Amino acid sequence: MEKLLEKHLRQTSLLQRPLHPNQHAYQSGKSCDSALHQLVSRVEASINNQEIALVAFLDIEGAFDNTSFKSMIRAASNRGVEDTICKWIKAMLEGQLVETSLAGETMQVTVRKGCPQGGVLSPLLWDLVIDELLVTLNDEGYYTQGCADDIAILIVGKNASTISELMQRALTRTEGWCGQEHLRVNPAKATLVPFTKIRKLDGLKPPILHNEPVQFNQETKFLGLVLDSKLTWNQRLEQMIDKCNRALMTIRRTIGKAWGLKPRMMHWLYTAVVRPMLTYSCLIWWTKATQKQAIAKLAKVQRLACLCITGAAKSTPTADMETMLNLLPLDIYIRGKARIGAHRLKWGGNWRTQNRILRGMTE
Repeated sequence: MEKLLEKHLRQTSLLQRPLHPNQHAYQSGKSCDSALHQLVSRVEASINNQEIALVAFLDIEGAFDNTSFKSMIRAASNRGVEDTICKWIKAMLEGQLVETSLAGETMQVTVRKGCPQGGVLSPLLWDLVIDELLVTLNDEGYYTQGCADDIAILIVGKNASTISELMQRALTRTEGWCGQEHLRVNPAKATLVPFTKIRKLDGLKPPILHNEPVQFNQETKFLGLVLDSKLTWNQRLEQMIDKCNRALMTIRRTIGKAWGLKPRMMHWLYTAVVRPMLTYSCLIWWTKATQKQAIAKLAKVQRLACLCITGAAKSTPTADMETMLNLLPLDIYIRGKARIGAHRLKWGGNWRTQNRILRGMTE
C-alpha cells in the first residue's frame, strides 16, 4: 500500500508542486554525485575568483527518529496531498507498535514520533518536512542543499566579516526552524570550512549554534567525500589508497598455495568491492588522478590486486597482469568513470558548465 501511495504522490502532488531542486536525496536522476557536483562547482568558482566560500555542514540529529507525526502530516497537506491520503498516513504512523521480549516477558509500546524504519513512504515524508527549510533559506539568499538529513549552507564573498554575519543569520534561521519542528542540529557533527586560497582570514568569526560556537576546520567529510579547504584532494586520495590496501591485504590472507579463494572470486572482490571504494565520486576529483605522483600510487594499488588475483611472482610486470586480467590502469579507469558520470549529470539537468573539473569531460 505504501508503495502505491508513494508512486501516486510522485505522479500527482509532487508533479504540480515539486520539491526544491536542491534536494538530492530520494529523487529521480539525483544522487550524492549530483549534490557534490552542485556544491563543489560553486566552491571552485569562488576559489578561482579569489573569493571566500564559507560552507556549514550540518546534520539533523536523529532526523528520521525524531520527526513528529504532526510535522509530516502538515508538510503533506501543504504540498496538496488529498485529505483522505493524509488521514491514512496519520493512521499508519500513529498505529505503530513496537514489541520487545526479554527473559520471557513481552512488552508493547506505541510509537509517538519518527518515520517507520524501512518504510517505503519514510524517505518521501522526510523530504516533505525538510523542504520547508530548503525553500526558506534559498529564498532568503543563502544557498542551501540537502541530501536526506545532511545539510550544506554556502556563503560566498570577498569580505570575511560580512560572510560571517550572513552565516550566523542562516544558522539562526536553521536553529529556529529546528525548534519549530522539535528537531535539533547535532553540534558535535557540525563543521565549518572556509574554502579559499586567501591566507589571512582575520575577519572570520565562528558562528553560534545552540549556544555553542561552531569551530572552523581545514577539511571535512560530506556525503562520504573528504573536502579540504583548497580542494587539493590529497587527503581523499591518501585515505582511499590506504583503505584499499588494507582491504586487499585482508583478502590476501585468505589465500594459500593450495587453498583459499579462487582467482575468479578474487577478481570479483577487487572489481566489485575494492575498486568502487577508490573511485567513489571520481567525477568530482578526477583531475587528481592525472598527476604523476597520484598515477604512481594508484598503480601500486592495482599491482597489489593483480598479484592477489593471479598469484604471480613479484617480478611480473604490472602491465602484463593488467592485460591478462582485462584491467585498465586505474588513472585511465577513473577518467572513464568520471566521463560517464559527467554525461549522466548533463543529460539529467544537474550540470554546471563552469565547473573547472568537469568542463573538459564533455567537450
